[in-house]
Amino acid sequence: MSSTSKNPDDLVTVARFSNPAEADLASSILESAGIEFFLSGEEASHIMPSGFGSRLEVRRADEETALELLNNPPAPAEGAPLADDGNDL
Repeated sequence: MSSTSKNPDDLVTVARFSNPAEADLASSILESAGIEFFLSGEEASHIMPSGFGSRLEVRRADEETALELLNNPPAPAEGAPLADDGNDL
């Protein structure tokens, strides 16, 4: 077996974030789809957002599906509550 072969269990970076909220949203999309992921640098980005970023990594076997989901997030379900904007009447 060649040392350059691509193992389907290797981690690959599918997204980078400087904003913790965007990283959380992307993570929730993958989690909802049942894709295991690893978010690195998350703690540092909460302390100093402009100096550090987060990397979202998945198994190489899940890379294509993860990229498809992140680039084309699913629409909210019919009748799903909208995000609370804090402007309750």
